[in-house]
Amino acid sequence: MNKSTQEEILATLSHHESMSVLELSTSLNLTKADIRYHINKLLTYGTINIIPPEAGIRGRPATRYKIANSYYSHNLVTLINAIFSEIPINDDDISKIAKYYASLIAPEFSQSFITKFNTLIIGLNQQNYCARWETQFNGPVVYFSNCPYRQIIHNNPIICDLDRRIIEIILDKKIKIIHTFAINRTNNCKFQISIL
Repeated sequence: MNKSTQEEILATLSHHESMSVLELSTSLNLTKADIRYHINKLLTYGTINIIPPEAGIRGRPATRYKIANSYYSHNLVTLINAIFSEIPINDDDISKIAKYYASLIAPEFSQSFITKFNTLIIGLNQQNYCARWETQFNGPVVYFSNCPYRQIIHNNPIICDLDRRIIEIILDKKIKIIHTFAINRTNNCKFQISIL
């Protein structure tokens, strides 16, 4: 089976701390233009990273590339499941985690309710929720069409309450879980915002 050029670049980079376009070109017997083309694609995918040049080097150092940490296999799912099963998480812990997440998603809480909603959705989408909101008869609702905790949520449905609290903190409104991927086995999560 023939490897694609991108697979060959990744395989070569995996054996080195970092490499330049010239080094990759020489190693793979490809033109520098061909390497640059595939490097740009791999950068777009987030599969590789640019290494900043070392300080104090004379001249213009060649840009170096390395494989991104996210590309490598990990045991995060096993670790998180172990932590949740061995260390009991109480209501106070969930509140602290929710406050931390809320500060990442919306560091400055806006005044207008609509602005808060928009900030919430943008922040949640940056955290891979695929979130949206809409107005319904009983008031606004927030939908998540992706659960970024999909691999661990079935063993740890308390994370659904974490999501609810994050929304509550940012919007400063009471939030009710209507259904979630983990609890109800639905294709999305739905949270009702209290209009009172």
